[in-house]
Amino acid sequence: MTTPDVNEGIINQGTISGQSIAVGRGARAVTTIEAAARTLEDGGHADVAQRLNELKTEMLAQRATIADFDETLEALELLAAGLAEPEPNRLTIRSLLDGLSSSLRSVGGVAEAVAALKVAVGVLL
Repeated sequence: MTTPDVNEGIINQGTISGQSIAVGRGARAVTTIEAAARTLEDGGHADVAQRLNELKTEMLAQRATIADFDETLEALELLAAGLAEPEPNRLTIRSLLDGLSSSLRSVGGVAEAVAALKVAVGVLL
């Protein structure tokens, strides 16, 4: 008995369009962070936007070494959405930053990216 081939991608014979498309095992489309970064840039907080994107990039690059990756990424998305608010809730922002810092402290470049984001956010708040 043979098993059928498993397609973990997309077979397309037409057009695919979307704001974000994630394909394959463990793929995840991250739009909340990008949208928040654009809002922050438009509001004159380009440094916070840059640090937010850098942290996301580091996290995605080191996904395999981050315990509870999905929960950690969700916390970053919540942080990004909170920062993009006209009047961010300082307690929520600080709590999320502290949680990310604690969860990611042992993951080299990611820990550094969290620290840089904390500094940038400190100026915003």
